[in-house]
Amino acid sequence: MLAMPTMHQKRHQRGATLIELIVLIAITGVISGGVASFITKPITSYFDSARRAALTDEADSAVRRMARDIRKALPDSIRTALPNSTGSPQCFEFIPTRTGGRYRADVDSLKPSDTLDFLSADASFNMLGRNSDLPANQQTRVN
Repeated sequence: MLAMPTMHQKRHQRGATLIELIVLIAITGVISGGVASFITKPITSYFDSARRAALTDEADSAVRRMARDIRKALPDSIRTALPNSTGSPQCFEFIPTRTGGRYRADVDSLKPSDTLDFLSADASFNMLGRNSDLPANQQTRVN
């Protein structure tokens, strides 16, 4: 036959009370909050540096492409556009080259004033040959 546990035996039972569990949850929450505040800044810094690296790569690619295009531009064809509100130009334009060519420096009987001036920026000059006579991949296109 099973005997009922006495009061003395009930008092020595192992376990946690509801109050002890609530205190444990509160302490765990405080510790987790402290750890999270220390971990958040390094993680944010990592993502910030990754974004900065991506922007730097994009800027480097853009500058390299601009340098390549300017190097390949027709000499004396680069000019800046009108300035913005701060007084500095926002863009520049140039005539890209696909193949070698020659300048028209002699006076043309059809357009005597359309010779290429090497001493100042020249907004208009005539090329030798017609653009449409060139192969499609070598034609100068205006975008």
